[in-house]
Amino acid sequence: MLTRFKMANEEFLPTCERVLTEEQKQHLAKDTNLVSDFKQTKLEKEAQKNWDLFYKRNSTKFFKDRHWTRREFKELCTTPCTVQV
Repeated sequence: MLTRFKMANEEFLPTCERVLTEEQKQHLAKDTNLVSDFKQTKLEKEAQKNWDLFYKRNSTKFFKDRHWTRREFKELCTTPCTVQV
């Protein structure tokens, strides 16, 4: 099955599609366990710690201030933008 992409009133198809062998299809059908039980338990136990580390590392790179869009793109506001920082 090909995925179609639509952009600017034009339709694009991917240039190639990977064809799986019967052996690969059977293997994928059998493989329903995405993560081992050990890994799943470990990730669930350490979720809070992992999120804390993520936010610590990415606090200035990942999220923008909630008023950032209004401050940077005043012309997009439908009503006069009054930014309260």
